[in-house]
Amino acid sequence: MSYIFRGKLCGYICPDCREPLSKVRVRLYRAGDDREVVARAVANPKETFAILNEEQVAERESRLIAEAETGDDGGFVFELDKDEQYDGGPVEVDVYCEAVPRARPQRKESEPVQFTITTLQPQWREGEQALVAYWDYCLPARYWCLVRGRFRAWTICGKVVLCHQQPAAPVPGVRVRAFDADIVQEDELGSDITGPNGHFRIDYTAADFQRTPISWISWEWVSGPDLYFRVETLGGGTLLAEGPSRARQPDRENVGHCFCVTLCVDEAPPPPIQAIFTHVGHFDIDSHIDATTGLTNSAQPAGMPNQHGGPGFGFFDGR
Repeated sequence: MSYIFRGKLCGYICPDCREPLSKVRVRLYRAGDDREVVARAVANPKETFAILNEEQVAERESRLIAEAETGDDGGFVFELDKDEQYDGGPVEVDVYCEAVPRARPQRKESEPVQFTITTLQPQWREGEQALVAYWDYCLPARYWCLVRGRFRAWTICGKVVLCHQQPAAPVPGVRVRAFDADIVQEDELGSDITGPNGHFRIDYTAADFQRTPISWISWEWVSGPDLYFRVETLGGGTLLAEGPSRARQPDRENVGHCFCVTLCVDEAPPPPIQAIFTHVGHFDIDSHIDATTGLTNSAQPAGMPNQHGGPGFGFFDGR
């Protein structure tokens, strides 16, 4: 009998911010013979998650059935036949990570991490040529952020909304800048532009908030940064400007590897003006006309007589 086991894995960073477990290895092991197999098979994965040490990984080697790498969407597939000597029984599902998604490059590489999720009895159904089962699971934030912390990956996930509006309206298309308030300088950790739902994500490393003017001194005596934010229009206008003192409040001080935040602004920037045409005579409005002045720039359309073009011309009358 052949078996096809498909699935998809993801991990939460915040309740409304998750990511696929892409480019990791899913390892299937035969469940042990002890009496606790049935209990583990019906237990919630929240109760069975564990990061394994080298000895525990080595102990499992003899029970390995197969392994498969996940795709960009966190999906995986196992095709098990007589070569794997699998009979459809319960399996232990582990994940082996050499990196985590969107982690910033660092000077020192992190050691790989293997963690076990659960003991699973796949629910097999008849397929055309094999028994088929599917399993979709997303790790809770407290576990996935623990794994990300092993790789020294720091992440801010948040959203920008309009203040005093219920339900909260998202603010898309604005830039969010994140800062760490330390003793001697302002460290910008990174920035992102909000998407259609007002969400943004900023990934950074410890080096981004441990920098000092004197390279051998670190002013960060605690493990995490103290955060404050600025929200700006794409043209540079200020919508929200928190100060360093905001970072000293309990909810922003010494944050962990995953931090979730909602920022509210009093007003949203006006939507960008969308052109309903692309050319005026010989001129292309994107490359030949300055959008701020309505005048032609120094570009001269190929083949155009000088009297019909050149810098400083108004697109509406040619003079």
